[in-house]
Amino acid sequence: MPRIGMIDKLPESVRDELDRRLAAARFKASDDLVAWLAEGGHTISIGMIARRAAALKKQHEKDRRLERHYAAMFRAMESLKR
Repeated sequence: MPRIGMIDKLPESVRDELDRRLAAARFKASDDLVAWLAEGGHTISIGMIARRAAALKKQHEKDRRLERHYAAMFRAMESLKR
């Protein structure tokens, strides 16, 4: 069973906001994010944030590939209807 990390233990709303901020920062961890979390009473290292960012980026890239794949399939199906 995978180990539950410190970020996974954060409240869902904090995790969601962290993910949103990481995406806005193009999946780059920063001291600003460490400070923002600390302001909320959460001690999370920049290394933990960087690992989260890498996992989110990987998932984002996978999602983008799937979107392109399904768009191509849809276009192909539409062209068959003509």
